[in-house]
Parts: sequence; structure tokens; C-alpha cells
Amino acid sequence: MTKTLKKGTHWYRAKITVDRRNTAKMAIFMPDYIGEVMPFRYCELEGYPGKLKKKNIRQIRVHYPFNDNAASFKSSDPVLNDVWELCKYSIKATTFCGLYIDGDKERIPYEGDAYINQLAYYCLDTEYAMDWASLDYFLTYSTWPLE
Repeated sequence: MTKTLKKGTHWYRAKITVDRRNTAKMAIFMPDYIGEVMPFRYCELEGYPGKLKKKNIRQIRVHYPFNDNAASFKSSDPVLNDVWELCKYSIKATTFCGLYIDGDKERIPYEGDAYINQLAYYCLDTEYAMDWASLDYFLTYSTWPLE
């Protein structure tokens, strides 16, 4: 997306285009009140004449309610600690549809992926409504292959 900046202070919101891969027939659709989402990769700002500060940028993200403090892990190995944080973030980030999905590529729940996400989520938080909703979904909409 390319946007021409106006003079003065203004807020700009990136328009996210619909991706056919993750809005196909079996995909979980985003509700209108949330709007379309996409994984955040990067944003490049060129020609900005001032000094851009962190406080001037906002990222809007969507995820299921998640208690970041419900579980913790610390070891003497900083790399292992980073792996824990990445895994915890990945589980949280893939909850944005309210069901366990395979990520944003297809937005389709698969039994095997959901099972792994559920096991990880059980270790990270004590809220299980999304687990039940995912299981209920699979009773109505089975996927292929059945893992």
C-alpha cells in the first residue's frame, strides 16, 4: 500500500485487501466489526521529514482473550527462554478467529493443528471456551485429512 502523507499530524490506517486463499468457502471469516486482518510483516515509511517516535505508531492486533501472566518459564539459557516466548506468542497469535486454525494462510481449522494448539494453550492459560468451540466446530465440519 502506498499512501501520500498530508501536512500536519494525522492518523493513517492501512487498508487490508481480501486474500482469496483465506476467504474461501471453508475459511473462518472475520466479523465485520473487526474487519480483515493479516500477519504483520513490516511497514516502511519513506520521505518523512520529522523524527518518528515509537509512541506515534500503533499496531492494531486481534487475538482471543489471553492471560499473558497465567504461565511462565525461565531457564539459564537465553535461547531457550526466547523459544518459549516465540511459542507462547505463536499460540496467542493464531487465536484471532476464535477457533484454532492453521494460521492466516487458509484460516481453516484442521483437527491435528487444533489438537496441538489446544495442548499448548492448556499450558499457557486457564480459559477453555475456544477449545470447546473448536471441538464443536469439528463435529459439524470435519476436515480432510482427518488427523
